[in-house]
Amino acid sequence: MLKTAFAGLLAATLAFTSLTPSRAHAADGEDLAKLLAGIAAIAIISRALKDNDNNRSRTSTRSSGHYTGLPANRRVLPNRCFRRVDTRNGRMGVFGKRCLNNHYRYADRLPERCAVRVRIGDRDRNAYRARCLRNAGFTARH
Repeated sequence: MLKTAFAGLLAATLAFTSLTPSRAHAADGEDLAKLLAGIAAIAIISRALKDNDNNRSRTSTRSSGHYTGLPANRRVLPNRCFRRVDTRNGRMGVFGKRCLNNHYRYADRLPERCAVRVRIGDRDRNAYRARCLRNAGFTARH
């Protein structure tokens, strides 16, 4: 927004300064063509900056880690699949993969970057780190 306003101000400044009486001669056809070319160039640059800002704002949620593959009402995970497990690095909250497959319709669309292998009871299990899923925009149903 600020870049667009700045570009507009610059275009207006160029338009007025090139037509002021400070020049010894009146604006002829060549000066008018240069002015129009300058305004067109500024308009093109301004549009490119605006498009770049729009693209950046559309992708900002993806780059911040939010998972956009599902609508918000489809990102509520069943709390019954949540477990706290002890790891070498301390306790970690996870959602069991098998439980999610049985009780969450969109389990196949969870972000792979959150998948882990943890020991639950006496067996190694596939799970998803709860914090990673939360950072990706998922919540647990209570």
